[in-house]
Parts: sequence; structure tokens; C-alpha cells
Amino acid sequence: MRKDAALLSILCILIILFSISLFKNIAYPLLWNDETETVIFADRVMKFGYPKAWDGKNMINMMGFPCHDAVDPGTGAWLGTMWAPFYFSVFGNILADKAGDIYLKTALVRIPFAAAGMAGLAVMALAVSAYVGGGRRRIMFFMLFTAFESISIFLILHLRDARYYSLVILLSAAIFYLHIDRCLRRRISTGLYMASMFAALFILFNTFIPAFFSVAAAMCVHEFFRFAKHRSIKDSALSMAPVFVSLAAAAPLLFFFRTFHFAAESAEFFRTGPAVYIRNIRSALGYFRVYEYFYLALAIKLFLAWALFYTRNGGCHADGKRPPDRSALLSASNFFTIFFVIYFFTITRMPILYIFVRYFIVLQPVLVLIMLIDAFLVYGLLGRDKAPAAGRMRRI
Repeated sequence: MRKDAALLSILCILIILFSISLFKNIAYPLLWNDETETVIFADRVMKFGYPKAWDGKNMINMMGFPCHDAVDPGTGAWLGTMWAPFYFSVFGNILADKAGDIYLKTALVRIPFAAAGMAGLAVMALAVSAYVGGGRRRIMFFMLFTAFESISIFLILHLRDARYYSLVILLSAAIFYLHIDRCLRRRISTGLYMASMFAALFILFNTFIPAFFSVAAAMCVHEFFRFAKHRSIKDSALSMAPVFVSLAAAAPLLFFFRTFHFAAESAEFFRTGPAVYIRNIRSALGYFRVYEYFYLALAIKLFLAWALFYTRNGGCHADGKRPPDRSALLSASNFFTIFFVIYFFTITRMPILYIFVRYFIVLQPVLVLIMLIDAFLVYGLLGRDKAPAAGRMRRI
């Protein structure tokens, strides 16, 4: 009990340190170019009910390339970016309007986004924690996850922006939680799962389209492998129903926002092709190699693959016993790995000249989750772990 209390104390200290890093001096510096788009269009939402580019006096066009049709001719609506972040920013704008100091206004606009990002990280950790074990093992998982997130300067800086990055992390985390629960534990009823998953997917589409298609594709691939193992058409159909319904609901919006038209214009203007794609891949990979834990995660993944091969071909612990079943935890690792790979190659294929960290910052906590899950799996395969209580998890 004393050890558990000590670990909980350390976890609380780490959470406090992360919170200080995230929220301290959040008012500085003042809003930069992209954040002003969020705030201005949030004001337009408050005034007109939707992000209107033309308010009768001023026109806003934030496209990164010459484009004359980024505004809907009928309604004057802005079509260059998705709208969910603008509606979310309304909460901060309302509070900021009541403040007099410009720095306080800036802080009030940014705090909801930072809080959303922090909540998203917590949900990501909760999505996995139930499968690493109980008590001390779960506390250790939270400790390690918080520690790794606390030392990611890029993550903290991006969470402090009044932009869509934090919302992508929060919505992706909610989808991860729902999908993993559906696959492994079924604590959430089918009706609640379908409604919640559809809402999260649809809002994610209206936040950042590449993230929506990446997580939808990852769910389909993961479910395909589950179906290949269990051959349950009904189970797979119910699990994937929210994905296909959200795709159907999103289809008209793809045409309204002229997504493919703008993508083609951007590709033509920037002359993107194989050379730019390869450069973006190398740039994004360079970020994870230099600033994150790519090599460590890769080393653990390779060692895990060897350990699984060894144990599945007759290998045993040093005491002669077979290692405990960790299929649930392994499935979670596989799902996050699938998402990481799909998102990485999707985002680097965007028709832009340069890839920025903000486009793929959601992969930072995903990489940490993959690394920690694989480490816990290796720990169990080395004979340091005990099998979970019977009946606590569903085999997948």
C-alpha cells in the first residue's frame, strides 16, 4: 500500500508539472496568423451563426495559394477550412469579450483548446490502461505516459494554440476509446457505442479531414483482421456501422467544401509530385527520429515481434511455464500501429509544399502509447508478469 501511495504521489506530481508547462504564461505571445483565423471566424459564428467570410465590410481569405472560390457565392461562407474549431472557439471568445486586457483575452481564447488537448491525452491513456493490469501496474503506465508527454516540447506548444490540433487529439482519443472497448470489453452498450462513435467521427471530419479518413481506414483494417479470425458478420457490421454512416453523412460536405477541387488547385500551384511526397516523408520521419522516441519504439516493436515468434513456437519462461495471454493488449498495439502508419502516409501526401509538425502532432501520443504497450507486452513475455484474472477481458 505504501508503494502504491508513493506511485500515486509521483503521478500527481507529474500531472501537475505537465499542467504547469501547458497553462503557464499561455497568454504569451499574442495570437499568431492561424489563431487569428480561428478567433475571427468564431466571432462571425457568434454574429451570423456560421463562419461568414464577408461581413459586409471586410473579406477574410486565408488560403495558402491564389484561390478565388474559397467563399460560397450564395451564403458568403468560408470554405477553406473545416468549421468545428470555430464553433468550439466560441466559448473562449465569449469570455474574452468580457475581458479588457489583451493578454487576458488571449489566454481565455487558448485555455479551452489546451484543456481539450489535455483531456484527449487522458482519454488515450484510459483507453489502454484497463489492459495493462490492475493496481500498481496501471499507475506505472499512467506515470510513464505522463512523463513522456511532459518532455515533448512540440506537443505542449501545439496544445497551447487556439487551433484544431487539440480537438483532433481529443476526438481521436474518444474514437480510440470506443473502438478498443468495442473490440475488447464491451462495457459500452451497442446503441451508445454507435451514437457516440458516429458523433466523434462526424465532428472529427468537420475538424480535420485527413484525420477522419485515417482513423476510419485504421478501424476498417483492424476490424478486417478481427473478422478474419472470428468470422462474425453481425459483430463486424455493428462495429463498422458508425464508420460507414459517418462516411455517408460526410460525402455531401466534401462537395460543399470543394475538398477535391481545392486539393487539385493546391497540387497544381505547388507542383506537388513524387519528389515532394518523398521530401515530406523524410521531413516527418526526421521529426520523430530527432525529437521523439521513434528508434526506441522501433527497437521495442522488433524485440516484441521476436518474443512473440519465440513463445508461439514452443518457447517458455525460465520457470518452464507458458507466458500469460496478452492478446487484448497486443490487439491495442496493433490498432495504434495501423493508425500511425496510415495517418503518417496520408498526411505526408497532402498537396502542400512543406509538411509542418502541426499536421501530425496527434501521432506523438500515439507513438508513446505504442512504445509503452509493447514494453508491457515484452515485460510479460519475459516472465515478469502475471496473467489477468479470468473473464476480465475478451479474447480477440
